[in-house]
Amino acid sequence: MFNNLKFLGQSGFRFDFDNFIIYVDPYLSNSLEIKYGKNFKRENEIPIFPNDIIDADYVFITHLHQDHCDLDTLLPIYNSSGKCIFVSTNEVCNFLKKNGFKDDKLIVINNDLIILKNNIKVRPIPGAHPTIEKDEKDCYRYLGFLFEVNEFKLYHSGDTFVHQTIIDILEQHLPINTVILPINEHNYFKEKIGIIGNMGIRDAFQFAELLRTDQLIPIHWDLFKCNSVYKEEIILLYNLLKPNFKLNLIESCKL
Repeated sequence: MFNNLKFLGQSGFRFDFDNFIIYVDPYLSNSLEIKYGKNFKRENEIPIFPNDIIDADYVFITHLHQDHCDLDTLLPIYNSSGKCIFVSTNEVCNFLKKNGFKDDKLIVINNDLIILKNNIKVRPIPGAHPTIEKDEKDCYRYLGFLFEVNEFKLYHSGDTFVHQTIIDILEQHLPINTVILPINEHNYFKEKIGIIGNMGIRDAFQFAELLRTDQLIPIHWDLFKCNSVYKEEIILLYNLLKPNFKLNLIESCKL
């Protein structure tokens, strides 16, 4: 099991597996606001500046979109955490290589289980964003990750809709103790400003129950006003629907 879990906002996390530190999808800059304007102004502070991250053993990146694969975040981590390995899709690894990352610091993950230090197993799970897609090398463009330590399992879905292929894969590994899912729903008005969206709150609750989880941690709800979900509506639906898991509504904070 992990010793400590820190939410970094949007889809980002820091996991401490017995002092073995894994980051997933850290977005720790203002690069989206600089590139796209005030719609993407952060609603909360950067919890840690990336050049202050000196403890990263691995960084897992679910896909190429900038709020998950941010050079203004990843390059400083690459420089400050010298031992860090970056694990992602073929598409992301090619992008990082073009931006100065060395081959020996990159691992392409697609279908196969990888085993890290301390017997941490990581299974790549395809993501549907909004559909499951592959690149020209037949590698998934969007991924989630199923982490397993001894009997403890944690699933970080990345950006995804609920999809039967994903269900079929995950049903082979039930129960999953902790599930991390996006809840920022797709809709017409988000799509008009270039936001794909993901599953909504009800989808996430039903998916979490299907995975027989002990706790659901919602993500992708807190960082940008144009793509946010009110904490009150999450709690209201949880109290009305009464699903069979704990809702862990973490807010990002300074590390």
